Amino acid sequence: MSEIFDHGPGTWKSQLPTTGFDSVADILARLVPGREKAIIEIAEYALVKIDSAFELQDECELEYLVDAYLGLHLDACCKLKPDPVALGARLAELRRQTEWGFFDGPPAGYGDVLGKDGISAFLSEPKVSC
Repeated sequence: MSEIFDHGPGTWKSQLPTTGFDSVADILARLVPGREKAIIEIAEYALVKIDSAFELQDECELEYLVDAYLGLHLDACCKLKPDPVALGARLAELRRQTEWGFFDGPPAGYGDVLGKDGISAFLSEPKVSC
């Protein structure tokens, strides 16, 4: 993942390497059960890094990675069933850390794992614009 940031400033035409993100997403998708917490942490880290690369790359070229990591994150959350209030607060924190709306919402699909209390926690955290 560091290769993307070692590339330096770019434009929407730049060819930033995404193979590292692809490989990590593929590996995470095949991890054995019981590793959900690690998958959640890695997916969150990747999404924050991808968010910062959106300015350097055509958005369409990175959207599939965003979808892959959001899917991994949601799937791991559904399996792990973290505390809904803590998850809601974490998603709100990720919303503040990112500019491209990956965690705006609450994010689609998280309703069941968040429940009413988690959604309330998410919504009670104000969104701060950068």
